[in-house]
Amino acid sequence: MKHRVPRFPSYQILFFTYAILAIPTLSWTKNLSSTFKPTIKEIPSELKSLTNTQGITSGLDPAIKEITYQLESLTKDISDDPTLRSGEHSRTPCLVTIFIHGTLRPAEITFTSLQQISIDRVQNTLYAEIVGMMRPNLHFHRAQAMQGLGLIPVTHPEACTAQVTSEKCRTGAHCIVALFEQHYKNDPLIQKKRRYYTFGWNGLLSLKERLGEAKKLYSDLEKEVGYLRSKNLEPYIQIIAFSHGGNVALNLAAIKNEQEKIPNFVVERLILMAIPIQKETDFLINDELFKRTYLLYSTEDTVQTSDIFSTKKDFGSKRTFESRYNFTVPENLTQIRFRLTSSLQRLPKDAKNNLESDELYQLLSTPGIRFKHRDPAHTEFWNIQWGDLRYRKLLPIFPLPVVVFIPTILACLERYCPEARKATFDYCPSLSGARIIQKGEITSIIPFLSDDLFNEMQRIAGLCKPKDYSVDDDKKEEKEALKKAREQILNDKAFKNLSEKKLQTSFFSLSRKLWPHDRPHF
Repeated sequence: MKHRVPRFPSYQILFFTYAILAIPTLSWTKNLSSTFKPTIKEIPSELKSLTNTQGITSGLDPAIKEITYQLESLTKDISDDPTLRSGEHSRTPCLVTIFIHGTLRPAEITFTSLQQISIDRVQNTLYAEIVGMMRPNLHFHRAQAMQGLGLIPVTHPEACTAQVTSEKCRTGAHCIVALFEQHYKNDPLIQKKRRYYTFGWNGLLSLKERLGEAKKLYSDLEKEVGYLRSKNLEPYIQIIAFSHGGNVALNLAAIKNEQEKIPNFVVERLILMAIPIQKETDFLINDELFKRTYLLYSTEDTVQTSDIFSTKKDFGSKRTFESRYNFTVPENLTQIRFRLTSSLQRLPKDAKNNLESDELYQLLSTPGIRFKHRDPAHTEFWNIQWGDLRYRKLLPIFPLPVVVFIPTILACLERYCPEARKATFDYCPSLSGARIIQKGEITSIIPFLSDDLFNEMQRIAGLCKPKDYSVDDDKKEEKEALKKAREQILNDKAFKNLSEKKLQTSFFSLSRKLWPHDRPHF
């Protein structure tokens, strides 16, 4: 018996053949239509051939370039391109400079305060109250880049000029910004849009407090970046942080790692000045949040290495970043020892007569001369002379702090030694030049600030001094803050509820002034 082979009608064969051929075509059409931008309604036929051509768009009209670019992007998922997604390419670049001050020196420190700092329990203490009373006092803001708490714009970038009275330069932030503008005004490569801010924090010597203040900075930065982008500005952020303000800035990376979302900003340049380097935060410099980092320090700065209280992982703070187990110094970090040449010895008497004023820096390469240095100390990195009792009048850059030279220092480093990881930057104001030294050898002799510019900066710094200001009033203001802090403690129920043991200040006289009936326990 023969088996009959089933036969399909011809129309069924045609249907299955059509389905097999049509499904891939429909799928491709669907994918194409999903990525096609709705703003392009019709594409000229003569441009269709350009989608597979490389390097042909350079000579096209801008409108045709845009259409061609959109055609090329049809085959990729545009949501994966953060630049296109954010619209960054259409915004105006804006240089955003943020200054962060360091720890505030209290009017009085006791043995008990040091104990509380060492165990990181500074809240509800006399130490915290004294600093809290000093922090809002405008008197302590007048000689440094410091304003109120939080991220605050510096509102007068052209302050402290001959046409503006000193009353409009009530804080040092206005003066520092005016000095920064002297560097930028003749630089054709710098962004034309510039904004300046200060970030104010409580200034307490505490790991916990610095981490908590970093959370506020992180939140403020996200809000401000969102605001600037709503104004069609794309921020290029550089943070300049002094002393423990640098550890506040480093903690931004710790806060970022705690977040569930990617931040809407990166720090293009992080400049750390005289920062006490601690194991609790030094590894954060490796985070991708910081694209380029600079450290400026001086071997004359004894304060930088004297913090033995707010660190638990070492015997004290360090001067530079050093690799260790599980931590490697990143390639994007440049560590700079900043020096100041006060005078040159054995320089030929007639050497200056053979050179123009803008060529005097070449004398720094004269064989046989000796350099006499007077390097900056801790507060001389940050404070203007007329507001700092510890500023030395014989400093070669008198009355300017080191921070005001940052723009030109970084420009020189990026031009003459962009790959340097460690270097010495030796500035000689009398010759308007500097030496860059790497591994014990002079690699560059460069011009650095003309005489006219340096003199103008000195003049501006002098104009910024308020008429009613005197550095001798510091002690008076500190004593007033101490008096208010004592009154606050005696009248505050929160302090009264603390145990007698916590309130004692051991055998120091402060305990007898605050609590005359208490006796120290041994």
